[in-house]
Amino acid sequence: MAYSVKEFVAQLTGISAKMILDDWTWKAFGYKKRPKRGAKFNRFVNQKKLISETFLVREIFISCFASGIIAIEFDKNMSERIVGFMLERFLNTEGIIKALRFDCKREAKNYLLEGIQEYVVVDLESFVTVFFKRATDFTESTFNKGWLISASRLTVDKDSPWVIINKTTKENFSIELVDDL
Repeated sequence: MAYSVKEFVAQLTGISAKMILDDWTWKAFGYKKRPKRGAKFNRFVNQKKLISETFLVREIFISCFASGIIAIEFDKNMSERIVGFMLERFLNTEGIIKALRFDCKREAKNYLLEGIQEYVVVDLESFVTVFFKRATDFTESTFNKGWLISASRLTVDKDSPWVIINKTTKENFSIELVDDL
């Protein structure tokens, strides 16, 4: 059975976004569960904690999406087209820019594109290195060193979103994809 690339991107985007809401992912980073509060309440949260949470929200999505792309081993041109299509559709979804705590669409597009490009050029085991580098750059002095262990767990634990998405993508989409972009 052949799948369209648009179907692949839609499913991968949905699964990656769902991982942001998954308590398992947040527990891996030392939270009891996913932080749940509206934007109006963020001003009452410690700034360091908010920076860390913002990074995690964004990076969970980026790394999960990238883990699905590398599972199929697209050529560079197709990977870029897939990411472009995802950004176009995803960032036009109502409220997504605020949910990922970006100020504007351009900022969101640049951050997501840069992040995905950093992940798709390495194998799944090297995601930890990319994650660590991006975390230290983004969070600067607020970086939680325990995240290195957490990110390492995301490459080996069978319940990890990186592993699940990578494995599921290989199983479900290893069949021919019809280029409809």
